[in-house]
Amino acid sequence: MFGFLYHYFFYQIEGPTKNKIEELNKIEELNQIEELNQIEELNQIEELNQIEELNQIEELNKEFYYLSLFKHEDNSFSIHGLWPQENQNKYPTYCKKVYFNYGSLNKLLIQLNKYWYSSLDKDEKFWKHEWEKHGSCVWTEMDEVQYFTNVLSLYYEAKTKGLPEKYYNSKTKKCLIPVNKNLNFIN
Repeated sequence: MFGFLYHYFFYQIEGPTKNKIEELNKIEELNQIEELNQIEELNQIEELNQIEELNQIEELNKEFYYLSLFKHEDNSFSIHGLWPQENQNKYPTYCKKVYFNYGSLNKLLIQLNKYWYSSLDKDEKFWKHEWEKHGSCVWTEMDEVQYFTNVLSLYYEAKTKGLPEKYYNSKTKKCLIPVNKNLNFIN
């Protein structure tokens, strides 16, 4: 019996069994290579995510905007304004003398009344405040009509992308969506 076991374990296996073992070894080797490739891909993705996160942090430490939204009791969002930011915590206000011309917004009034309204004051007074306080400091050169048009466009795009829900902070009750100086979302 020991002769059989000795022969079985210590002599090369020949024929179809040897081919099967070689085939299984190749499959195992390919599986290991595939696993290593998957791990390498995951590492690359993680590295890219870290780089993207660092770029976002860097972008938020230089001039950009916040698209500020109000969240209402029915969970809908309306526009508060577009606020230039020097960094995440510092923003300029009343940078230059600008004049608010309510009449220049006639073509936008239906949209403004629907998406950018005040629950505390007359809408006209609210829009005047936003234009004078924040619009006077924009990083991107624009007039009053362009300011309000750009904000409405950003609002529509943000809603389409689900950004209000993503950026709403229930603790602070604020929704501040970062936007770069080219008026593209930072996300």
